[in-house]
Amino acid sequence: MSHNSDLCKIEGHNHGFLITFLGKKHTLWVLKALSDSQKPLRFGQIQKRLNVNTKTLTDRLRELEDAHFITRRSFDQIPPRVEYSLTIIGWELKPLLDEMA
Repeated sequence: MSHNSDLCKIEGHNHGFLITFLGKKHTLWVLKALSDSQKPLRFGQIQKRLNVNTKTLTDRLRELEDAHFITRRSFDQIPPRVEYSLTIIGWELKPLLDEMA
């Protein structure tokens, strides 16, 4: 993947949006945790790996889901179970994440 050209085309976002979005606190680390795990992670697993507060992690996960970098899967069970994983778009960032972190 050519980082400069392909990254700017992700989901129609321009280069400036991606730099600002990915530069938010903990965003890259959430993506990195999901890419390193190779399997879906639950909220608590991500929180434990990153040592981040609940509100910040919740905000980042919602933003990443809205931007189509991750997917959220809810299971109808007690206690509630939610798993997060990278989308195809999120996986396209893996080479960049590996270089940065």
